[in-house]
Amino acid sequence: MHISSSAKAATASSQRKTAKAKSEEAPEVKDWTVLMYIAGDNDLEPYAAKMMQQIEDKCGTTKNINVVAQLGRMDQASLKKLYDGQGREYEPTNIDGDWGGMRRYVVTQQDRGKDEDTKILSKCVGKPTDKKMSNATALADFLVYGMKNYPSKHTMVVLADHGGGWLGAFTSDASASGHSIMKPDEIASAFKIAETATGKKPEVVDMVACLMATSEVAYQMKDRAKYLLASEEIGTTASFDYGPIIAGIDEASQSGKAVTPKTLVQNIVHHYDDQPEAFKTKSAVDLPKMELVKDTFTVLVDTLKKSKIEPERIAAAIEASQNFGITTEAIYPFYDQIRDLRGLAANLTDGELVSDKKVRAAAKAVVAAVDVAVVDNLAHEYTRYEVKGDGMTMDGKEKFTDYREFKGKYDAHGLSVFAPLSDKLVKSSKMAEYQGLDFTKETGWGDFITELNAKLIEGKKSQDGVVARPHNPEQTAA
Repeated sequence: MHISSSAKAATASSQRKTAKAKSEEAPEVKDWTVLMYIAGDNDLEPYAAKMMQQIEDKCGTTKNINVVAQLGRMDQASLKKLYDGQGREYEPTNIDGDWGGMRRYVVTQQDRGKDEDTKILSKCVGKPTDKKMSNATALADFLVYGMKNYPSKHTMVVLADHGGGWLGAFTSDASASGHSIMKPDEIASAFKIAETATGKKPEVVDMVACLMATSEVAYQMKDRAKYLLASEEIGTTASFDYGPIIAGIDEASQSGKAVTPKTLVQNIVHHYDDQPEAFKTKSAVDLPKMELVKDTFTVLVDTLKKSKIEPERIAAAIEASQNFGITTEAIYPFYDQIRDLRGLAANLTDGELVSDKKVRAAAKAVVAAVDVAVVDNLAHEYTRYEVKGDGMTMDGKEKFTDYREFKGKYDAHGLSVFAPLSDKLVKSSKMAEYQGLDFTKETGWGDFITELNAKLIEGKKSQDGVVARPHNPEQTAA
């Protein structure tokens, strides 16, 4: 049968159109999509803007991976006002102009010239908005957009900003101490909305923020992803240099051996082996295993309630476990009430401290459950200083500062829990907020810790509303 040249041309044209339509309808499925949620509409604005550039410098979207970012920023006039209010020195950010609000980017690697060192060069997609990054709908919209438009075999979501442990993270206008913040249940809800809309959920969620490796947060997220990466301790803005991690994912894909979710989270934990200035602690949690952690902890709480152990002994077990909020200069109040969960439970297995065999057995089960849930963990050493006062030499010629130096290694095992020994805290409005978290409600821990504080007060074991604390053996004076 003879086919005319015009018919052939028409057929070829039709095939091209069909191929183009299919290409538009079904984007190429890559190995990984990395969704970067960078909340800089607060006092971290300069570091958030720089984070975008650092990612561009190291890696971006390639034939193997997608890198998509949503960046929130604060305009410079508002940033100056915020810094002035905090008593901090303000310097203009000088990156990508002066704008506030929220923008999305398809991130691409850049070989920036000298005249481009103050720019974000990746393509901005969609229209900029003035929505706050602390708004859970902003996160949900971004997750839906990223997973629908940039399909891949695996997805990682990176959430970068302030963190306040069970209080939440990803703030707008201020720090994690208050103001506009996304609470743990709101974070989890955003992921659930995205899963409902796309039929998918990410394998990995990396919270590049302070104090987010809490049992309360991990349990809230247990059905929203496979793995959670987070830190029990405060982090620094050095952690915002995320480009090398993304480059590692691409390099693995280029070699033909795409990194698996479990291998990726382990790689990220150990990325900080030689970077203690970024994170002093970092852990990877198998989120579905948080059900076991919750169940064993519930049994422990119930057993403690039924036991006749003196409240002072339980308080001693809490006090002897690692606390957080440690900086070079001090230990932050409130954060020091966050304790390593495994360490706390391990102390309750000590026969010299706890005579009740049922309590010791229940605590041992919690230790085992944490060991199962935490697939990898990193804990560095720390140094801090406590100023005791200023003085003058005997001859009156020299002034000096008297201080103590403390050194230790974090006895941190990947999951923390809020264990306040403070009458003020358990009676504060924040405690009511804490009681609303799923982990707190389902284990009964919130009620138990409140009752424990009341018993300690009754036993006259407190001073000025804060329980007297024995020396933490992990902190040894040099």
